[in-house]
This record gives sequence, structure tokens and C-alpha cells, in this order.
Amino acid sequence: ASLEVIKLEAGQILYGGIGAEIIVRTGKAIAVSNDDGIPDVTSGKDVPAGTAIETNHLLVIPREGRGIKPDPKNKDEIFVMIRGSYILLKEDGTKVSP
Repeated sequence: ASLEVIKLEAGQILYGGIGAEIIVRTGKAIAVSNDDGIPDVTSGKDVPAGTAIETNHLLVIPREGRGIKPDPKNKDEIFVMIRGSYILLKEDGTKVSP
């Protein structure tokens, strides 16, 4: 699968499918998880929910229910590269059309 570039808007949540790879290229995003954290393979650490994601670090989604969302303090555009399946949701929980 090829890399896709997504602009992540305020209030949106990007959930990766199992095995999806995510790289935050610009802006500030935080980890979202229903249980454990998200592996940051660049730093070799687990990123717990609510923690800032470093730009240009490779995240691998091990299981459903994990992803990223914009940091509420973010003022910049957020561009993300993703490989694999994903769901992009609006603030109200509806799916964003590709």
C-alpha cells in the first residue's frame, strides 16, 4: 500500500487500522487510545493516550481503537502521512468522506 497524505482538521480523529503506519509531518497532534498506547518505532517507546506525537516519527497501530487527533493548542496546519487502512471522523463522530 502506498502512503497517503491527509490534512487533519481541528476536532477530527484519525483511527488507524491494524498495522497502519502514521507519520505526523506538520503541526501538533496527540495520541488517542481506548486502552494501551501506540508504538513509536522511531524512538522505541510507547506513546500513551493524550501524549504529544513527535513530528516525523513512525507510529504503528497494533490494534483497532488507536490513532491521533489535533492538539487543542495547535495553531498550525496538520499534515499526516498514512499507509494502510484508516477511518477519519469528525468531532460529532460522523465519517469524513475521502
